[in-house]
Amino acid sequence: MVPEVSVVVVSRNRRRELAACLRSLQRQSVEHELVVVDNASTDGTAEMVEREFPHAKLLRLASNTGAARGRNLGAAAASGRYIAFIDSDALAHPEWLGELLRAMREEPEAAVCGSKVLWDSRVVHAGGRFTPVGAGVDVGLGEPDSESFSRRCYSAFACWAGAMVRRRAYESLGGLDEWFFVYHEEPDFCYRAWVAGWKVLYVPTSVVYHPLRQGESPFRVYMCQRNRLGMVLKNYQLRQALAGVALNLGYSALLLARYLLKEPHCAAAVLKAYVAVLLSLPGLMRRRRAVQRGRRLSDRLLRELGVMLGFKETVDEMRRLRGVGL
Repeated sequence: MVPEVSVVVVSRNRRRELAACLRSLQRQSVEHELVVVDNASTDGTAEMVEREFPHAKLLRLASNTGAARGRNLGAAAASGRYIAFIDSDALAHPEWLGELLRAMREEPEAAVCGSKVLWDSRVVHAGGRFTPVGAGVDVGLGEPDSESFSRRCYSAFACWAGAMVRRRAYESLGGLDEWFFVYHEEPDFCYRAWVAGWKVLYVPTSVVYHPLRQGESPFRVYMCQRNRLGMVLKNYQLRQALAGVALNLGYSALLLARYLLKEPHCAAAVLKAYVAVLLSLPGLMRRRRAVQRGRRLSDRLLRELGVMLGFKETVDEMRRLRGVGL
């Protein structure tokens, strides 16, 4: 019998965290197919899955393909009408999957339903908003969980530490864009869903627990700079894209000034990101044409719907995050 729901978990060298994650999936109230994608781990992850979770469909990859391709491969191997994704270092509440499935059934226009993500009673994600610079802003990030984050609503994007995708939408949109490799691939997919006429839903009754990541590394700086700019060039309409490029240049200049004296490796990562985008321009432009051909909603309408922030709102959010130490 073909399962209605498949759960895909992509992991790399997180054997202990993955084992805890998979045990939390065993406590779900909804029966599901389990697909584990091992991104060339060297810590015995694949052997642990085979030994302790023999019911899982295991994909052992020969090299680290990144989060985007790993999820695409997992989705291709999955059988379900709905595909849920959870990060390998996340823990699922027993009703995580059931609440996402219920929302999907109730909202046939939803391409994605995303969970509330918590850690130590603080919010990691309670919905999201697009920004002019191409980054996604997590609603409530760093704040204590409260009733204000407990209302189901439309969201710009979902955090795929815990989310469910309708297979029909996933396939029609071509899955995740593997150019992103890691970071911002979820906002990119959800933006494409919105402008193609789908919706994205935040479902606060579905909860996962996932560590709140802090700190910077040259790799993270590089990927975030590269992917923000790629998001703008590939997806936004011309006027918004030009503004987004200008804002990225200004923001990058501020980062370079901050990094040059104290973190030269991060400064080099910023410059490397721009070189990578320039080299990727032909491919980004091809994918841009595909996004614009299938567009049904304008960027202006996304702002009116409240899923895309303006410049001032983005600056205010950045100030708030600094205020809570993020």
